[in-house]
Amino acid sequence: MAKVFDERRAIFVPASKPHPDCTEYRVAWGYENWGGNLVPVEKTQMVYKGKVAGMLSPSFPDKTIDKKAVRFASDLVEQGYGTGSRKSKLVLVVKEVLDTADFDQIITATKDEIEEYHQQIQQGVVTRPVDVTFDNKLQVEEKLWAFLYRVDIR
Repeated sequence: MAKVFDERRAIFVPASKPHPDCTEYRVAWGYENWGGNLVPVEKTQMVYKGKVAGMLSPSFPDKTIDKKAVRFASDLVEQGYGTGSRKSKLVLVVKEVLDTADFDQIITATKDEIEEYHQQIQQGVVTRPVDVTFDNKLQVEEKLWAFLYRVDIR
């Protein structure tokens, strides 16, 4: 069966509780097959333990910043951010930052969280090394910042 959606670039956003552990939103741009016509589209999908739940609509829990994070990821995908690689992905984490002097600590702690997340995804399979590299920080709102990380799976 032919692939319905051919992602060309994507950004992954970790989902907040009460979503299950290892849940992400995938904000992607690519081509979708609509009755034999390839249509350029952007779509947001739920990802559970590294597997896209193609037919499940995204859900944003109240009192979380998930919706803002996904909207910001959508803006970045529209600007050309993201990757379509199977061995590398771009992860966006939005955090409230009350003091910009905390950036280094936040960047390091978030990197560790992303590494741990990818180790959890790989439980039960042959573990492959994961390299997480801080890429950029961007202001979303006054005290909200987006931190971008490149995750390479070898």
